Amino acid sequence: MIGGQQIDQGWSLRGGLVCLISVYGLTRIEVKNDLIGNFMPGASVRTQFEVINDRLGGANSFAVVIAADKRDAFKQPENLRFLEDLQTWLESNPLVGSVTSVVDHVKVINWGFHDNDPAHMAVPKTAKLTDQLLLFGATEAIEEYVDSRYQVARVVVRARTSDSGDLRRLFDAIRELYARLPLSKIQARFRFTRTISPRSNRN
Repeated sequence: MIGGQQIDQGWSLRGGLVCLISVYGLTRIEVKNDLIGNFMPGASVRTQFEVINDRLGGANSFAVVIAADKRDAFKQPENLRFLEDLQTWLESNPLVGSVTSVVDHVKVINWGFHDNDPAHMAVPKTAKLTDQLLLFGATEAIEEYVDSRYQVARVVVRARTSDSGDLRRLFDAIRELYARLPLSKIQARFRFTRTISPRSNRN
């Protein structure tokens, strides 16, 4: 009888251990989906995706949207440099093919108004100078990256991957970066808009 109890307890212990291991394993499962990767090499859809990836610096795109509390916030040099630093950080990620924001437009206008001097391919030194450059040099294309009040900026990111797990990790990395940034200096809020969805098919 005692031996039977010991056997039962032993099996109960093993059963509990297996259960704990199984629960831990479930927490380590990563659900992801790669729609393009599911196509065979040479398939039309996969080939077109790869061509867009090469030519446009990424076939999947999303936007990091930063809404400041004050009008003309993104004419201020310090805020434009903040966007520039964010772009540089994003471009360092191997999953990212290209990044574009209002900063690129401002720098090109500044460069053009200074006889294409490479030294002026930079953020203008004052908000007043930025305002003057935008008044004479801005085109409708800039509206994709900043609103008319220069209070909401969109940093458009093109990703080279179609894997939902990769995209989720990229989004998480951006959120972690945001948590470490001294955004109180520009009093900004932060959110994503996406033209892709990193959610996998759970059906």
